Amino acid sequence: MTFPIQHALLHPERAPGTEASLDFSKLLSLEFRPVDEARFPMLRLARETMLAGGGAPAVYNAANEIAVAAFLANQIPFLAIPHVVEHTLARLAQSAPIDLAAILALDLEARHLATAATGRPDIIHHKS
Repeated sequence: MTFPIQHALLHPERAPGTEASLDFSKLLSLEFRPVDEARFPMLRLARETMLAGGGAPAVYNAANEIAVAAFLANQIPFLAIPHVVEHTLARLAQSAPIDLAAILALDLEARHLATAATGRPDIIHHKS
């Protein structure tokens, strides 16, 4: 992961890599470990969203887009993103839209709620 991160941070410039290049002519091994959901709360929220079904995925997506945009605009810290998403999900995920118009209305409501949450210190600085 160091190369993609370095490339994203330095783009369009290139710098020497911090690790040796991959040699695909040699046998490679991959090691997978369980994900620490405390360190990666968005994964936990995504899993809960999938299990909830209904309108939850639309709410998750809308809230995430708003929270990430707020982070990119320096309005909230990076670690506030899951708090904004969780706050929005807690209020809207129970909805089960029956058609496209209902999904679009839920998306808009989630965006409004998430936008409001980005300005609330009690949400963006929540301690888990």
